[in-house]
Amino acid sequence: MENEVPTMKERNLEALVAQLTWMPQRFQGGIHSVGTQAILRGILMHMEKTKPSFRRMTRKKLAAAAAQYLADYDSLVEIVSREYPPGAAFLKGQTDLMTASILGQLAAALSAAQKPRWGEW
Repeated sequence: MENEVPTMKERNLEALVAQLTWMPQRFQGGIHSVGTQAILRGILMHMEKTKPSFRRMTRKKLAAAAAQYLADYDSLVEIVSREYPPGAAFLKGQTDLMTASILGQLAAALSAAQKPRWGEW
């Protein structure tokens, strides 16, 4: 079986997910970071299809728009299930506490992404 090379669009989306959910190295790779990134990937894939200005949004505006999807759990599950099914497993296949923890981490990451970083004004 031959490994597929990701397209530029897939690599760009992966880089965007990583940028919006950056966390210290010691937290990366755990179920929380994987779940956070999978759910965000589903949200961003949906936004890419439904928001014409998606590719022109700044990091801050993109994070703010993505954070709005966290307000309606049922809609979030539907969107992520349709756009990126692996992400839905972190919304439906976990305990309520684990799901709440993952969503809390995603909300915190998106909030942090809206704040200026060093050198930005």
